[in-house]
Amino acid sequence: MNNLHLYQIKKKHHLLIRSRTTRNLWGGSDLYTVMKELPVAGVYSIEVASDKRQNRHKRTAQMAISYGSFRIKLPTMLKKYNYPEYITVQGVWAQEITPDVDEKDLINWKLLTTHSINDVSGALKMIKWYGARWFIEQVFRLLKHQGFGIEDAQLESGWALRKLVLMQLSSLLKILQMNIAYNNPEE
Repeated sequence: MNNLHLYQIKKKHHLLIRSRTTRNLWGGSDLYTVMKELPVAGVYSIEVASDKRQNRHKRTAQMAISYGSFRIKLPTMLKKYNYPEYITVQGVWAQEITPDVDEKDLINWKLLTTHSINDVSGALKMIKWYGARWFIEQVFRLLKHQGFGIEDAQLESGWALRKLVLMQLSSLLKILQMNIAYNNPEE
């Protein structure tokens, strides 16, 4: 893939991912070390729903938000593909600062995106967009092994499977709506 093609992809598409591991930065440091040095740009609150499976009780979480721009260095194993030496991404760090919460239960998201972030509202928008993935995960969880078991369906035609999925999605959406209404009774 040549650099022109990468540029065309970058102009048409954006990424928003959660970072699970630190990355080497252009200039010698690593992403998580530099993120820890960022000043807190703002604080906001979110409602964390209860989850019996994880023994988590409903609470209001106080979140500190930091953001910045980073140049992630090209990994050594990819140098043979003629990629650029680094890519520039925006990073958002949302970390819970709620007192009296066990450290293992604290929310800690490090997000990377190709979207521009110029202020706290832009960083909050990325957090909100990423948070929407929870609903997508719930849909697939309920559609698959912890719900309707669509992967075990043994139908003869693709059309039959399509109809089954559409019927299940209709029911699934009602389940999710009831779940949201149950967890947010004042709205």
